Amino acid sequence: MKIISAILESFGYRIKSTQRPFTRWGLEEGLEFVRELGDGVHDQGWGVGMTGSVLLEGESGDDLDVIVYPLDASKHPDKDLVRGVLVAMGCRMLFTCAAVQRHWRGKGSTDIKFVEKWAYKRDGRRQMVDVFFLS
Repeated sequence: MKIISAILESFGYRIKSTQRPFTRWGLEEGLEFVRELGDGVHDQGWGVGMTGSVLLEGESGDDLDVIVYPLDASKHPDKDLVRGVLVAMGCRMLFTCAAVQRHWRGKGSTDIKFVEKWAYKRDGRRQMVDVFFLS
């Protein structure tokens, strides 16, 4: 939890004292999230996968790493369709790709991955999701 708080604070985001902290992700929760997102975006030309600690270790106290990729490499589906499904699922974007990259550059990184940070809220739980777009 301290890692998440430190990351959010470095972006200038403060969790109100009345808000519950972000909760852990388990493998089953991660799979459920990825399946729901995949069901919502597949017909729009996107595929969805999972990586990171949840996949490799079965849990994460930080976030769920989700990869979104075009099903047809010759086409470039609209990212806003994915964002719309995320919002419909109960997610709220915390940081755009530009904000994430600015943060990385401020720490000396030249990383150019396209990643957005989202907060997911369901059944009283608040969890972090990193959405990586491949093209």
